[in-house]
This record gives sequence, structure tokens and C-alpha cells, in this order.
Amino acid sequence: MSDHPLAPTQRTRRTRRVSLAVGVAVLSLSAVAACGSGSSDKPAQTTDQVAASLASSCGGTAADWTTLITAAKKEGKLTISGPPSPEVNKQVPAAFQKEFGVSVQYIAGASGTTAQKIKSERSAGIYSLDAFLAGGNTMSTVIYQSGWLDDLKSALISPKLTDPSLWQSGAQGAPFVDQPKFDSVANLSIQGQEQFMVNTKLVGNKINGWHDLLDPKWKGKIVAMDPTKGAGLGFNVVVMLEKKFGADFVKQLYKGQGVVLETDDRQAADSVAKGQYAVAIGVSEANGQLDQLIDDGLPVRVVARPNDAPQMISSGYGEVGMMNKAPHPNAAKLFANWLLCPDGNKVWNEANRYQSTRKDVDVKVPDFIKADLSGDYWDTYDWKLLTSNDTDQLVSQLQTDLK
Repeated sequence: MSDHPLAPTQRTRRTRRVSLAVGVAVLSLSAVAACGSGSSDKPAQTTDQVAASLASSCGGTAADWTTLITAAKKEGKLTISGPPSPEVNKQVPAAFQKEFGVSVQYIAGASGTTAQKIKSERSAGIYSLDAFLAGGNTMSTVIYQSGWLDDLKSALISPKLTDPSLWQSGAQGAPFVDQPKFDSVANLSIQGQEQFMVNTKLVGNKINGWHDLLDPKWKGKIVAMDPTKGAGLGFNVVVMLEKKFGADFVKQLYKGQGVVLETDDRQAADSVAKGQYAVAIGVSEANGQLDQLIDDGLPVRVVARPNDAPQMISSGYGEVGMMNKAPHPNAAKLFANWLLCPDGNKVWNEANRYQSTRKDVDVKVPDFIKADLSGDYWDTYDWKLLTSNDTDQLVSQLQTDLK
């Protein structure tokens, strides 16, 4: 049992079986501390050697890196919160500790759930978290708007990190996304998003776009991730549909077709793979679950680029901010810089199966979640959209319409 106030009792996550046996356990929230720097035949590098390497690959001076690493080592610990992914939980803390000799407490959980725990702690005067990795909804509307973040831009060791030409979007403020200041929330990741998946035995090649789902034959045969919570892929899909096709289309699809709402991605995906439903809307590829179904030879097809809608993209859990009043501010600063540099960025994105927003970091991902920024796309984490009143109004309308 962890001694961290944000952390619940640690639970074991079972492995998916090809037979899709009932009882697959889903890790929703856990906390672990990285214990050990991992085995390696190579001797550990000195602080000066690590600093010189970072200065070469990321910019800044070796002296500045040495000063920061030394200060973080003196604090001795880093406490971060991120996605409920076993691979991220395992790989990111271990890599950081191995590189810098700073132990890591990792709080795993859905962004919204963790944000509520942070709110409760802060209301009680408890400040236990150093850095937060989250999705755009929670980061923009809760963490940022609550005033819980320090200025990250001024904490960067290398001025090169704010050069837009290094980043995929090349947009103003890159890699920062928090408009209009562009100084507190940096985007590490990008991914194409699954819009819906189908059971190929039930639908064959008959469903390739959103309007195909309005066919009466699919009434009662569609499950969707609950959009009424105002976050997650299930909600992001509905935002796109409402903007592209109108509120009447959303109501016709979800209400008219008797769509069943689900809160567990894995259950929704499994229900389609087993033929209980023909279609699942807004199921995330988190932890490689959809790719695993395909690899297992199950009759599923992911539709990420419908014939009547643009590709959806997001940053997944890839938005990072440094918490103010952090217990280990230098470790937080080092961690944020490391994530924005090539080596740390690659560790983070490979663990998550995300593409990197850095142009010089290549991460292999399944084709159906590969983001293509060269054509028409819908940015589900557009900061202006997320912080507008439009999304709040849509949530209220959904809660009324889908009762």
C-alpha cells in the first residue's frame, strides 16, 4: 500500500486472453514508486556526463544542466501523475531514475479522477504533486483554469525548445498550447483517434462513414463511450459530430438508434469483438487494446478515417504542466525539460504508443491511429474549443437528450 495521499491500494491487472474470458481486470488507479534504477552492464554516468549529453542533444549549456540535475538529486524524489497505463507506469519512472538518480512516485489514473483528488488535497492545504500529465480536457478546464500550474516556459534550460520549427504543428507558441500566453502547458504527443469500430462478421464492409450508422438495421446494435461526462474520446467524437453535422444528427444517432452508453473502453471493445454489438463508438486504443484484438485474429475493424468526416487527432495524455507549490520543484523542472528533449520525449511516447510532436523523434504506431497533419483533420484538443462555453452547453444538452 502506497503512503502517497493520492494513491489508492495497488491492484493487479490481468492479461487479455484471446478467448476474451470474462473477468478481465482494468487498472483504473494505482500508484507505484520506482524502486531501482534497472539493470545495465554499463556503469552509471556521472552528473557532468549526463549534463554534457543533454546539452549536445537538447541545447542549453552543460553547466546549466549540471546545476539543475544536482538540485533535483538533492531533493531526491519526483511525484508525478499520468495515465493508467502499465507500460507508462513501468518505463517512464524507471528511465528518469536511471538517467538522473532521482526516485519517482507515479500516480496512475484517469485525468479527471486524479484532478478531483488534487482539488480535495489542495483545499486541505496539501501539495503532494510535482508534475501532471493529462488529456486536453482536464488540463485546460480544470488544472489550468484552477491556477495550479507554474510557468514552464521560463523553466526551460534550452531556448531551442521554443523554436516552432522543431515541432510537428509549427504553430504559434509550439510546443505550448495554452492560449493566449503559451507558457504553462506543453504538448508532447499526437495521435490519430479511432472514431468507431465494427464487427466485420456482422457488418462486413457496409459501414464506412457516420451516416451509415443511421440505417435502421443497426438500431439497438451500437454501443458508445458515454459522452455525457464531458471528457474522453466518447465526448470528443460527439463534439466533432455536433460541429460537422449538427445537433439533430447527434440526437438522431444516439437517441434514435438506441445507442447503449458504456464507461469502460475494454468492455465496449470486447462486446463488439464477441458480436454482442455491431459497432462501438469512441473506444480508445489506450494500452494497445484494439491493436491486440486485431492481432488475435478477432473480427474487428477500426474506422479512424470515415468517408464523411475528417480524421480526429489529439495529444492523448500528452500534455504536461508543472504544479505550483510543488514539494520537489527542481525535480519537476528537470522532468519537464527531459520530456521536451529528444531522449525523454521518445521514452514517453514509446510507452504510450503515441507519435511525438517533435519532428526528430520517430515512434512506430498502428496505421489506424497514425496522425496525418497534411490534410483535413479535427483537433479534439483545440484549446479555444475546450475552454469555450460551447462544450459546457453541449454536455448539458447531452445529459438532457440521452436520459
